[in-house]
Amino acid sequence: MIEYSKIEEFFAPEGLFQQNFPPFEIRTSQRDLARRITRTINEKRFLIAEAGTGVGKTFSYLVPAMLYADQEEQPLVISTYTKNLQMQLAQKDIPQVAQILDLNLEIAVLMGRSNYLCRTRLQFLHQKKEQFPVRLLPQIYLWAQETEEGTFEEWSFADHPEIWSLIAADADGCQGQFCPHQNDCFVQKARRKCQQADIIVINHHLFFSDLKMQNSEEQSLLPSHQVIIFDEAHHLEQTGIDFLGTDFSQVEVIEIIGEIRDFLGRLQKEKKDGLNFATLFSALQGLEEKAQAFFFEFDRELERNNPRFIYPGWWQKLQNSPLELLESMEALNRGLVVGEEVFPEELTLALGELRNRWGKLIASLDYFLDLPGDNFVSWLEGDGKNLILRSLPLFLDDFLIQSLYPQVESLIFTSATLSINDQGAYFAENLGLPSERTDTMILGSPFDYDQQAILLIPRDIPPPQDPDFVGKSIEIFQEVFPVLGPRNLLLFTSYQMLQSFYREIEGFCEEKGVEVFVQGKRAVSQLLRDFRESPRAIMLGTASFWEGVDLPGADLTSVILFRLPFPVPDDPWISGKARELEKQGKNSFTHLMLPRAIIRFKQGWGRLIRSFSDRGILLVLDRRILTKNYGKIFCSTLPERLPIIEGSAQKLFTAGKKFWERAGEIWTEVEK
Repeated sequence: MIEYSKIEEFFAPEGLFQQNFPPFEIRTSQRDLARRITRTINEKRFLIAEAGTGVGKTFSYLVPAMLYADQEEQPLVISTYTKNLQMQLAQKDIPQVAQILDLNLEIAVLMGRSNYLCRTRLQFLHQKKEQFPVRLLPQIYLWAQETEEGTFEEWSFADHPEIWSLIAADADGCQGQFCPHQNDCFVQKARRKCQQADIIVINHHLFFSDLKMQNSEEQSLLPSHQVIIFDEAHHLEQTGIDFLGTDFSQVEVIEIIGEIRDFLGRLQKEKKDGLNFATLFSALQGLEEKAQAFFFEFDRELERNNPRFIYPGWWQKLQNSPLELLESMEALNRGLVVGEEVFPEELTLALGELRNRWGKLIASLDYFLDLPGDNFVSWLEGDGKNLILRSLPLFLDDFLIQSLYPQVESLIFTSATLSINDQGAYFAENLGLPSERTDTMILGSPFDYDQQAILLIPRDIPPPQDPDFVGKSIEIFQEVFPVLGPRNLLLFTSYQMLQSFYREIEGFCEEKGVEVFVQGKRAVSQLLRDFRESPRAIMLGTASFWEGVDLPGADLTSVILFRLPFPVPDDPWISGKARELEKQGKNSFTHLMLPRAIIRFKQGWGRLIRSFSDRGILLVLDRRILTKNYGKIFCSTLPERLPIIEGSAQKLFTAGKKFWERAGEIWTEVEK
């Protein structure tokens, strides 16, 4: 039982937190959230907690979490979506709170295998010297001796990520208990540390991996635990759906065939005995021909319909049966097993890794030959270079109801974007959360939006489906541009739309001396760094930029939403789920398209104000927010005190100018 008095002692005016961080201002919402999380853990319930930017939710859950971990025998698990937040919690936030609370806790961070060095793969790195600068070998060996955790975060050769891919741990090449480095394996070291930890920090993908292991009676990655806190919880559903999905890729099949051929060629050249090379090379040739014929037939299908949905029995009318391809793949696999039995360790390791990868492809193709019909959507898609069979579950709720909820006492889901209409029902329904055990808490941002921001919406603009929309939106953007401040983020719902906008405004920006940064043109970190350093710039982004960009203060002075971010209706998963919802008698627009658009909308405008000192303009170039009934729902997600100005471009320009004058900022373009 966590003592409530400890929570009050920490968050009270002039309490422990403020004593250790004198500039810290007491936030009632932060203390309220900490109280609610404490109650949730004490009463063994579930909690959906939406905390707007600025609430300080991290410390709100860390304080009760660490007090719980200090007195319980079982560890508490914290799961995040991004590795960045994992490391921030482990290296900064948790140590700070532990120091303030005077707690001595064991903290463990667990990541996926590929984040750890494999000593066995390192042992044979010299064989791949044609793939990297060989002069680095002595330095790499020295680093491997000195590194404590053996993680990519400690990797000293950031300019050579290609080397890491050659020595990173990989499930396909893992020898498990037969590995000579089992006792000093970094993956096993991290897992052993988890067994002794008070708090374990993992990511959502690893969480689902562990849950699936428990469900299949494999050895769990994590020790027994009763409390899990999910930060960045709005990613949980999609992470689970993607994790439980299955792919079969043309490129991967051809690549591994090529790797096996190269490996066998090297063995033959070195005159290694134990394999019938002529038979294997002949099998590879026949296999490659069957694979190409199979994918070529689908390529013709995609010319008529891309993506193409597939259903149980989809392959039975094909001329090039995937069943024959599967049989050939299995025959090759049996031939490779012989090599593992006769070769020395060095060759057995390399061959075993190839065979494991090949075995996974066999399992994937076998899955597609016996597709599940219910609650899954499966399709074929291609881009001219690669054809992919893909299958995803439509719903995650049953999996969690069976695998997770009966096994734990308390679950806390927190994020800045979980609710629709100030309710957590949409999130709860998608995860199948039990209503009798689940509470919801919604906390708005504490920022002073009536002074820090303003929303501008043009009325004289056609709807997005109108052919004149792009041209008119560009015209309005250019008219309002002088009052948007020096650094602007433009968010789009598709890369195609982004490119169209870029082509149209490239000349305008060049004339104004404005640098244009486009997502996808270079690495995100470099893109953001150059954007911050530019005196006058605009950033064009889509997808992850709606939530993955953090530009506080003068680094960002405006956010422009090109249109309301409804999901693309012909996305196979969206389309499949919409059909299933309609079959259940539910309106797919209100149960799927609208909620997902609202969550994304909240993420988009949430880029603008990140701290109490930020100032900025939000411009929405989609009049549906004013004219459609559902527009009221979008508006309801905005801060209550946010001033909203609608009207002509000239009216918006004037409002923007007055906003900056009131804020004490007058940009050069406005003065002119």
